[in-house]
Amino acid sequence: MTTIYSDTITYHSKVYGRKHRYSIIIGNLLEHFDSSLYGFLAPILGKLFFPNFSPLYQLILTYSVFAVTFIARPLGGVFFSKLTYRYGPLKALSWTLIGVALATGLMGLIPGAEQIGILAPILLVSTRFFQSFCAAGENTIAGYYLIEKCQKHQQVPLTSIYQSSTVLGILAASSLSALIVASPDSQNLWRIPFIIGFLVGLCGLWMRFQLKDDRPLSAFNIALPYGAFLKRIKANYKLIICFIPIYGLSYLTYSFIFVFLNPYLPQISSLSLPSLMNQSSSLLWLDALIMPLVALTIRQLNWQRVMIGCALLFLVSTCALLGFFQGLSLMEVFIWRALMVIGGVGFSAALIPWAASIFPDQDKYLIHSISYAIGSETFGRTTPAICLWIYSLTNHPSSPLLYVAGVIFMTFCCFGYLYRTSENQSVDASQFSLDKL
Repeated sequence: MTTIYSDTITYHSKVYGRKHRYSIIIGNLLEHFDSSLYGFLAPILGKLFFPNFSPLYQLILTYSVFAVTFIARPLGGVFFSKLTYRYGPLKALSWTLIGVALATGLMGLIPGAEQIGILAPILLVSTRFFQSFCAAGENTIAGYYLIEKCQKHQQVPLTSIYQSSTVLGILAASSLSALIVASPDSQNLWRIPFIIGFLVGLCGLWMRFQLKDDRPLSAFNIALPYGAFLKRIKANYKLIICFIPIYGLSYLTYSFIFVFLNPYLPQISSLSLPSLMNQSSSLLWLDALIMPLVALTIRQLNWQRVMIGCALLFLVSTCALLGFFQGLSLMEVFIWRALMVIGGVGFSAALIPWAASIFPDQDKYLIHSISYAIGSETFGRTTPAICLWIYSLTNHPSSPLLYVAGVIFMTFCCFGYLYRTSENQSVDASQFSLDKL
């Protein structure tokens, strides 16, 4: 197989040293801190940027802002994955972190609709677009860069470290959001966490600028024309299409539990938003604690079967929660959400190493960037808005189950296709060599 790393150069130990891991962890943490903070603070942001609508439609409009990133993330993923061909993943990651940090800081400076009128939601959408464009590169490069060239038995533990940084970002956002929601001055305090995120991003950026890739620029330096770049996409289009719902489900397992259920359950039950926000923080701690255990458990198992089992666990727990929500106590809700967390953790922990075993090495950043960007935006990040919209149409508390079941069904169809084609290697695009371009 021809790869973009044609030079026979291997990583030295420092490539997987502390600074590399810390810089990747900080970038991933910041990206999820920012997006999670926006989701958790949606009830406050809706009042600030869409004050002329009802509380339900304030939530729908606030979550719908995620939809604009449907364009930003694929564009960002393609842009930064193309940079990896020319400059390598480490250089591209430095540029992505600059954009993510700036967008996070700008988010905390946008005035509300009462101050600048219609410009407020316009600036909100523009800032989220810019953040998503840069975050697409961070998401699509960092996870695979972390496990690049390591042995197979190390991939799941390293992935669990990466996933733990995701949880830490979400946990920090959840904890700060819970304090802000419970505060009487929440309309002003919501800006502070975004400013903190900007400062954390500067620390991660300083660390990345201290690093140098052991591989020479000649190991990359592939000025891939856009025509040839489009041929790379065409050669891998089946893999890209198959992984769109798979990555979408991975993101859905987070956004449904921690973003959608918090404002949704108070509308169909007597549970309060502050109590559910506090519960989310506890669930995130559970997520962080079981992540290493899950990694140790599944690293010797069949990764695809693990993901199928975890997806079924997530679906059954969701059915139990929304199907029998009436009369459930806060503790019972916690138990069902905890089972959903376990399913989501297992699915996500196995996903990156499983995908890495399927993707052709030369195009892994490209395939991941496009499929993850489209999948996370189409089926994952827009989950709260779509589920609330379904509920507004049907007025049935269990109606969001239709969306969850639909995404899982599509994922299973893609699993089946990949399993069948892997036997005759028809999904291997490695025959399309860069040397031929």
